[in-house]
Amino acid sequence: TTTTDDNGQYRLQFNGTYGKAYNDRGYNDGALLASNLYSDALLPDNVATAEGMTPGKAKYSDLFNRVASSPEVGSWYRNETDKKARSIDKTPKHVNFDWAYVSLEGVDRYSVTTPYYGNKFAFDDAGTSWTGFIYNNTTAPGASMQNIVRAKFALSLDELSFDVTPYDSFGNFASSGDTVKTVTTGLPSADLGNNRYQIAWFDPEGKEVKACNIAIPDNTGTLASCDFEAPNVKEATTYTARLYAIDTEGERGSYPMSQDAFTVLPKTTDYDPVYKDDTKVVQGSSTTIPVPTFDDPRTKDVVETNATPKDTTFEQDGTDVTLPDGTKGAFPGTIVVNDDGSIKVTPNADASLGSYQVPVKVTYVDGSTDTVSVPFEVTERLTNADENDPSYEGVSVTKGESVTSESPKNSDG
Repeated sequence: TTTTDDNGQYRLQFNGTYGKAYNDRGYNDGALLASNLYSDALLPDNVATAEGMTPGKAKYSDLFNRVASSPEVGSWYRNETDKKARSIDKTPKHVNFDWAYVSLEGVDRYSVTTPYYGNKFAFDDAGTSWTGFIYNNTTAPGASMQNIVRAKFALSLDELSFDVTPYDSFGNFASSGDTVKTVTTGLPSADLGNNRYQIAWFDPEGKEVKACNIAIPDNTGTLASCDFEAPNVKEATTYTARLYAIDTEGERGSYPMSQDAFTVLPKTTDYDPVYKDDTKVVQGSSTTIPVPTFDDPRTKDVVETNATPKDTTFEQDGTDVTLPDGTKGAFPGTIVVNDDGSIKVTPNADASLGSYQVPVKVTYVDGSTDTVSVPFEVTERLTNADENDPSYEGVSVTKGESVTSESPKNSDG
């Protein structure tokens, strides 16, 4: 692993692998001259240790196809001979070009053009690549060279991305006081020139409400967030962030490079009161509709059952209710909205049967309000005749005599 210098140049130094090639221990004339990788002579203990081998057991021949401990150990002259195995410095080594592959690290935000063919070790045919990629592999004495030159990489920008987060205008709304951020990626980095940008926020009328300082992207092409605090609003309001390029005179371009928006809701819309919708009450009796729960409408896919917000008040909104026939009018009975939001309903004995809706006004601590229609159903009151089904047991009586039967009983005893 290495890093480039200020001019984008780099040098990756191989340690080398012992042997003339992966399948060749080196020169051997069969008589006088041969590579010491054919020798069974023991390595000096200090050499064996340095090469990660066992002292007293490791032989010169065991070095074959092992990676050298450093570039300075061994000989880059691949036809080096030392038949008597007198020195590790006479041991030939090579670069295993068949398994050489160079890649870049930490460039996830860039598109990369490389002289290597994808994910394979196919540099041998790369002499015609766009970089003039060349590798040298010579063995002449005094001119032994094993290297790769002009293995150049080109970095280009990924697609520009400008995003307002974590809120938006179609499902995840902000409320007063929330902090909204911008995420900007894919810009030319500071290394690629004097590139300057500015982010500004605008209200629905196009009035600029905030502008962050002119900024330069970092080396990954990322611009710092231009944070914006969602203001207090009386109705749903959309704010837009715009990204501008800054020219050499320090002025914005005529049009934004990109923009994104979010919507802030008034405080009242942080709560959505939900009452039970299956309450039934019998004519002439009473029932109490439980206190409501509160949903957060900003989470469209989830219905919360939150408790009543602090200092919230409840009252009936007017005197009329929605009657079973759909008209508005007075309720035939009494309705009491309690302080906790529960509702006591007492229809008269002759109240019309069917579904009713009573409007309840909910007032929050900031003065904002909700009005919710709470449904309930008036059901028929049973009479004594409806509730009883008397029957007599049969008796036998002799002609001319009398008998008294027992009192009647309901079928349920």
